[in-house]
Amino acid sequence: MSARARGQCTISSAALSTGGTASANGKSADGTWWYITFPSGPGGYGWVSASVVTSTCITASIAVVAAPPTPLPASGTCMAGYTWRLIQPSDKICVSPASATQAQADNAAAASRLCTAAYGPNTCAPGYVWRGAYSGDYVCVTPATHNQALADNAAAASRWTSGAYGAHTCISGYVWRVARSSDDVCVTPAIHTQTTADNSAAASRLCTAASGPNTCAPGYVWRQAFSGDTVCVIPAVKNQTAADNAAAPSHTWP
Repeated sequence: MSARARGQCTISSAALSTGGTASANGKSADGTWWYITFPSGPGGYGWVSASVVTSTCITASIAVVAAPPTPLPASGTCMAGYTWRLIQPSDKICVSPASATQAQADNAAAASRLCTAAYGPNTCAPGYVWRGAYSGDYVCVTPATHNQALADNAAAASRWTSGAYGAHTCISGYVWRVARSSDDVCVTPAIHTQTTADNSAAASRLCTAASGPNTCAPGYVWRQAFSGDTVCVIPAVKNQTAADNAAAPSHTWP
């Protein structure tokens, strides 16, 4: 492919059609671009990089032509180092890649962090179940602790003897569980300690749905990236989201 410069000298360039010719009318100030006749370009001219052409007998005195300013990126696009958050398709807030990744992870985990209060005011937060050590025992514990409580209940009779504390004195190596004051099921000291800790933590593990069906589980708050954003996140992510929203104009091309 070739282009013909003034004085019948040639520039060979893949930027021109096969076998085409063009006149070299000038160059950029640093000599890295040629300004050529190019009918389909603005005003009938165009630029071709000197790095992709070969040329012959173009004089050193060829005119220097001022290059047009580099156009800015399209309005609303993110500056270098930022990307759209896309919590929802219309969310074009520009954030760091880490914030965008966090937003998608929080969206994926949203359902698991909600308290629906399906079983009334004593519904357990995700990851917990009622202990069930006795009828009406709504202390929320891990599934493993719930299973241990059932096993201890089943073994209760085998761990009692008649002694200092009556017919339900615990045999050696066991103590009363005391899930409530009248709970005389005999368990290991470790289970007794765990029961006391679970009782103390009971309130923090409940979903009360005080704010409606989208109440967050303990440890989470609404993200509020936009009005109506009720995805539950940790407080640090909520604060980062608010900061990203506030900084959006400085991360986005006007």
